[in-house]
Amino acid sequence: MTKKQTHIILLLFSIFILAITYFRESWFTTGDLGLWVYRLLAMSGLILSAATLGRLFSRKWMWAFLIFLWVGEIGLSTLFKMTVNGRTFPEKITQFLSYIYLFHCRDYIVYDENRGRYDEKVFYTLKPGKFKYNNMEFTSSYEVNEKGFRDDKVSLDFPEIIFLGDSYTMGWGVEQDES
Repeated sequence: MTKKQTHIILLLFSIFILAITYFRESWFTTGDLGLWVYRLLAMSGLILSAATLGRLFSRKWMWAFLIFLWVGEIGLSTLFKMTVNGRTFPEKITQFLSYIYLFHCRDYIVYDENRGRYDEKVFYTLKPGKFKYNNMEFTSSYEVNEKGFRDDKVSLDFPEIIFLGDSYTMGWGVEQDES
């Protein structure tokens, strides 16, 4: 195999690694270790693709590619921070940020196999226990009883008030005592 063929295979492999981190990010959202594996794979894919481009073409291409990706990543991160702080943008930029966030960054408690579980009647409930849930938007504490409700065990016997609803009713993003 020639050097050029080897470099093309390495470039395709780096694109494959980046595609996994981009299109299958849900594989890495089940815990802190998954997040570190995700970061390691994404960084490895970027470095490998930049180094391979540098060997295939020239060092200028390698540095141009790395700088382009870093500027893009820093730019997206900055736009997300500005949005969280109340800054508004033109509609096209807002739509783009919404797409990136909703389909590639947002983490849902129901899809975390350590926190949520499927239920035939109500679609999902939470798994019993106490835990903290981290998301890009917030970090909050959860106390879930044996029926999957965000409440203590005593409330199952003689509840004063019962609410039925969606994530807002559950108290998505607020602390246990504020729900």
